[in-house]
Amino acid sequence: MSLMSATVISVLLIAICSAVTSEDQIPIPPDTKKFISQIAIVLEETCARNTNLSAVPPPAEGFNLGAISHVTTERWLERAAKYGKVTAPVFVHSFIYLHQWSEQQGQPLSLWNIDKLVAAAVTVAHKNHDDNFYAKKSPFIMSPIYIVICVLLIANCAAVPSEYQIPIPPDTRNVISQIAIVLDETCTLSTDLSAAPPPAEGFNLGTMSDITIERWLERAAKYAKISAPVFVHSFIYLHRWSVQQETLTLWNIDKLVAAAVTVAHKNHDDNFYANSWYAQIFGLKTEGVIEAKSMS
Repeated sequence: MSLMSATVISVLLIAICSAVTSEDQIPIPPDTKKFISQIAIVLEETCARNTNLSAVPPPAEGFNLGAISHVTTERWLERAAKYGKVTAPVFVHSFIYLHQWSEQQGQPLSLWNIDKLVAAAVTVAHKNHDDNFYAKKSPFIMSPIYIVICVLLIANCAAVPSEYQIPIPPDTRNVISQIAIVLDETCTLSTDLSAAPPPAEGFNLGTMSDITIERWLERAAKYAKISAPVFVHSFIYLHRWSVQQETLTLWNIDKLVAAAVTVAHKNHDDNFYANSWYAQIFGLKTEGVIEAKSMS
């Protein structure tokens, strides 16, 4: 390739970035820059180890670009921090998603696929763990349709891993236990097990969950760091709902608990999460948690 051709291609690539202007960038905090550096070192070493540069490049399909990017992984992550305001915790989640993808799909991270995979992992992590995510602009030099496809593929690996859980404080565990006892008794008394299950619509699941209410609340405490006061507010919302709208039963309690906890957490704790994260915790589709708005 001639110098002139290379220059033209470089100019075209830079032009693609015109949607992300210098005015949009913010300074990268020191802790975020440190995480980026550490994650980039691990990813670059892993990809270099898994890439046979003497072999024919794989075709440009799926996550494979068909060529090796001249932009380093660290540079991509820095762009995400500058233009997408992605924080250190989100980059950690991105790294976990990449590891999960590699393990579950049996596809090693390589210099051929790391660019698209990083774009997808950062996008999914930002949407799952930060309510201030972006819908259209992307800090990556990549077609929006590629971003959408990559996100849909990698989102299947974004389950709630055990590494995220935190110990439940004794006071929170006690509140969870007491609330669960009351809700279990209330729902059991209100449910006619001899009747046909109600259709799966609204808050009704159409079936009974095998997971107890106490277990759902414990998951919320472990994975969303929900405190005792928030669970108390959740209980108040459930009681208010049962008085004003519909009776709590074994058919609807799962989605109602998810809705009440989501609303209470967002209303009474500044450190809340995106709806998709609550949906993963409670084993629901995101739409099931969005219905929580009707409870606020």
